[in-house]
Amino acid sequence: MASKIDISNMALRRLGAETITSLDASTKIARIMKNIYDITRKRVLESHPWAFALKRAEIYAEGFENTVTLPITSDGATVTATFSNASGGDLNYVEYGVRKFIDTTPALTVALTVGTDPAPRLNYIYLVGGTLTASTSGFPSGAHTPIATAWISSAAKVQTSGVTAQFDFSKPLFEYSKKYYVPRDYIRAWKEYSEAVHKREGDWFLGDADKLQMTYISDIEDEEKFNPLFVNVLYLNLAMEASYSIVQSQSLTREIRAEMKEVIAEARSFMSQESTPDDYDFDHFNDIRL
Repeated sequence: MASKIDISNMALRRLGAETITSLDASTKIARIMKNIYDITRKRVLESHPWAFALKRAEIYAEGFENTVTLPITSDGATVTATFSNASGGDLNYVEYGVRKFIDTTPALTVALTVGTDPAPRLNYIYLVGGTLTASTSGFPSGAHTPIATAWISSAAKVQTSGVTAQFDFSKPLFEYSKKYYVPRDYIRAWKEYSEAVHKREGDWFLGDADKLQMTYISDIEDEEKFNPLFVNVLYLNLAMEASYSIVQSQSLTREIRAEMKEVIAEARSFMSQESTPDDYDFDHFNDIRL
């Protein structure tokens, strides 16, 4: 199958421009093609439910599937958080879209950072890699499962007066009760198989269901998986994008645009024979450059 360089050179030959041997070359043409290749590839992927790019996914809500407990105790010298499944045994949870479990018999423990009675320290308690962890600098930016926050004064004060953790399962602040991690290769949803209402915000879907079921268009970078029709649509889009910077020819741009319409019509016809009419909606081809 065609490589990234092959596809880029197909676009350059269509423009009548000099071909390249590497996208990292120091030439102007190589820099132009490198700058537009990935964004154009993603736009063409997004434009249509290419069979090679479709994935099915069940995306579970983040957090714990069991009731958990987190008593905080002190022996007068050390303050300890103890974490477990309230019913004992394995604790099931979802961390950044991955279903996991840990054995909480015996319970997991972690020492917390103490402050003073006038100035308690805020501790962030979470799981990372199945290990109970505490930090005073916040929850980490990478994959983790938040559990709670707790203001910890002196060990002596905690021993006599106790402290209550504020559970923090990273639920949305309002409107929805659950969140779901957007797959890293997600471009856009194609079909959804549940009636659960949800919306995307940043790296998360927000909703109220235990899980979302969908088919989505994934970000395929491996050119070995591209089918010939996709390669044709991609290289013509690349030619369109590069034409303004390389050849400055309005007549050539019009020719490529007309050719693009023919290729898209061919793709529509082919895809309609590949699946039932309910499976595909070809109007999304209108989203790519014409």
